Amino acid sequence: MTTATMSGVLDADVTLRPRWPSTRGRRWLLRLALGVPFVILALVADARGIVSLSNEQLEVAGKTIDWGDDRFDFLGNVYPPIPTAVAALLPGGALWSGLVGALAAGVVLQVLAERLRIRDVAPLALTLLVASVGATPAFAYLSTQDLAGFLGMALFALALAGLLRFAVDGDTEGGFQCGLALGVAAMCDPATVVYATFFATAAPLVAWRRYRGQPGAISATFAVVVFPAAAAMLGWAFLEWQFTGEIFASVRAQDDFLAFPDGVFGTLLLEFVDVIRRVAITPVFVITAILIARRRPIALGGPLMALLSLTVAQWLGFNLGTGQTLVIIASIGVMTVPERPSRNVTILLACASVVQIALSWIPWRPSLPVTQFVEQLFA
Repeated sequence: MTTATMSGVLDADVTLRPRWPSTRGRRWLLRLALGVPFVILALVADARGIVSLSNEQLEVAGKTIDWGDDRFDFLGNVYPPIPTAVAALLPGGALWSGLVGALAAGVVLQVLAERLRIRDVAPLALTLLVASVGATPAFAYLSTQDLAGFLGMALFALALAGLLRFAVDGDTEGGFQCGLALGVAAMCDPATVVYATFFATAAPLVAWRRYRGQPGAISATFAVVVFPAAAAMLGWAFLEWQFTGEIFASVRAQDDFLAFPDGVFGTLLLEFVDVIRRVAITPVFVITAILIARRRPIALGGPLMALLSLTVAQWLGFNLGTGQTLVIIASIGVMTVPERPSRNVTILLACASVVQIALSWIPWRPSLPVTQFVEQLFA
């Protein structure tokens, strides 16, 4: 379906909103400024001798890439290919992967701030809401210590922002941003195909009034949102099979993949309960979900679909980790703040942001890598 057709189906009588900051150069300056604290954090962590096992494993996988090998035997060892290729191109050492992740953190925070600015959120509340994601140990750990996981999560945030621009604001470009971000994310995180399917399902629920009476809108959304991720995954599967005789060997080698340790339904229930526990310590998400339910109950299906996608991804054995799940839920909460919130709602969201930051620093499960990272950082 062409851009013109998509625009005709979904963008009738819609005034597109300006980007923030208004120019690409200013947006990148803001992204770099927001990434500086995480660059410093990565340097401090390295100076304290904190070992990033995730980034070290990524570096080892990157060393298996032989750019001049026409047999491509290494393809079975390098999924996810984009973070592995980045690690292979860096000078060496897990620190460099941490620095790349730190700069990506600035992009994520700018995307969140832009969404809030477009929604006319007051500056102080905007700052606190962005901090409710960025000033948490999980975000700090992922951005500086787990490049592969963080790139997948960062692209998830970009995709969500694009989906909301597409479904709520009627911006066709946002739909393509969502699809392309998920397509690239599929090369960083295999769980992306799960996200893409639920994203496409959530869009009509988020903007039911605009989709109602437009029979081509839902199929168009699935085409734009799901196809890039599905195509990327199938394309990689073909390449890996063609040159190694296997499909997603590195994913299938993980102990948790399709393991279902408590049985199929038992594991699903446990993963759902685990996601709900994360929701309980992200009050911004809870408040925005309540506000959505009060204004348009059917739109609550959007955030619920996102939670369901996290549940299914973990149930299938994709190792998201508690930190990644928390950051994704917190980002969804910020992205779904209502437009032009009243003074009382603004105060409520600001207070929830402060509480969320405080809750994030409590060591709920001391064995988690995030908690260990914080303990080593301040030891």
